[in-house]
Amino acid sequence: MGCAHRWQMKTAVFGGHSPPYEKEFSKHGIPNIFQRNGVSVMIIGFHHPGISVPDLEKAREFYTRVLGFEVLFEEKWDAPNSVYDQGVGLENSSARGYVLKGANCYLELWQYTAPAAAGDPLQEGANDYGISHLGFEVDDVPAEYERLKSLGGIVMNPPVAFSDGGSAVYCRDPFGNIIEFTTAGKGFPALNELTMISDAQ
Repeated sequence: MGCAHRWQMKTAVFGGHSPPYEKEFSKHGIPNIFQRNGVSVMIIGFHHPGISVPDLEKAREFYTRVLGFEVLFEEKWDAPNSVYDQGVGLENSSARGYVLKGANCYLELWQYTAPAAAGDPLQEGANDYGISHLGFEVDDVPAEYERLKSLGGIVMNPPVAFSDGGSAVYCRDPFGNIIEFTTAGKGFPALNELTMISDAQ
């Protein structure tokens, strides 16, 4: 079934356990570091987005070559599998996927063979409801834009430079999912401005 330990961890989230903000420390021994209205918020960090694609190997090739992700492991399940069906909220699902590691984030790529997929990301814009794009901070937006274009990405418009010194560009992966490359200026926070767990301990 592949990496069942991940679903054991996720099952704890779905199982209705006590909210972690009632405890001084999370189950990983990490202290509560964010306070919101007097409540300690136990989000450790943004872990990963997941992308459903029609061609898993083409997606793996794009995200490893263009964005520099590294494949950690592969997962696969076939119907019937009640554990995975419960986890993903589908019935009689079958899928194969990769978990990838990048700079400061992970990424999941999934190709479902059942149930049949619907929708076409190429027909959706940044204004459509739902998660509209994946934003990646880079050192050189124009250079990454040119590299994406040369390796099979779909370009929309050239990069734009902002008055605060930042820059950004929206592109698409081979399946139409929108990707943003951005360099933070004075008016937009950079990744290194986040409070890291190691800084809070």
